[in-house]
Amino acid sequence: MKHLAKMALASLTLSALALADEADSASRADSIHAKKDDNHYGYIGAGMAMPDIEKLNDRSQQWGLDEFGETPFMLSFGHEKLHERFVGGSNMSLLIWRNQYAQNIKSTMLGGYWIASGGINVLPASASEARLYPEIGFGPGYFFQWNRPHKREFDAAPAAPANQDPLWAPAFIFTFGAGANYIIKIPNEKESIGVGIKVGYMLDVVKKDDWHQNGTKLTGGPDSRLTGFYVKATIGGVGKKSDLHDDDCWKSRRSHKRRKNKTQ
Repeated sequence: MKHLAKMALASLTLSALALADEADSASRADSIHAKKDDNHYGYIGAGMAMPDIEKLNDRSQQWGLDEFGETPFMLSFGHEKLHERFVGGSNMSLLIWRNQYAQNIKSTMLGGYWIASGGINVLPASASEARLYPEIGFGPGYFFQWNRPHKREFDAAPAAPANQDPLWAPAFIFTFGAGANYIIKIPNEKESIGVGIKVGYMLDVVKKDDWHQNGTKLTGGPDSRLTGFYVKATIGGVGKKSDLHDDDCWKSRRSHKRRKNKTQ
């Protein structure tokens, strides 16, 4: 009986050790998959914004120029990194208005900014191919307007008037919004394709009474800001930071089975 009891105790001990090893292997596999979620998304985006340019348009009308549209085209280049649930990144965006023409004057207006942002992915870990995250950001920006003759004689080029130099004003922006991305897997490839959308609100906190032209401060300017809503679609590539592959998990399990067979 004592011999049978010893054999039963040894069998239970080996079973417990095997279960512990199996749990450890599963934990390592989960860790590998968790690392695979730590990835990078580089994208290009396109959409529109609705900045507050009413006062600038009023001043342009006083100069005899046409009004600029209220929804300029937005072009963005950005990068995001997902680490567990935190989504951090940055983007550079350019706002492009359609040129306006009046009284042989061509008027160009641009806006731009660089934003560093961060947010939290609210989707469960099981939804590994999708992200949905509220985010906030901040960064510097600018307004740029350039008025010059639309047409003139070639011989008049050396006598260019000083007011052809562009006008510009600084900006500092806070953004409050949300983003959503979906990852499309490519068979037999380490990288994937990402598509997404971003919506939010920009708050420009810099008062723009003072503008600048060719190193000269211009006082009494229109206080127009980059404050307003925006929306843009994004597309780009998703790359894995970790070099681990799916078969690492299977290698770990095969190694465990070999060790288990040796103990039997």
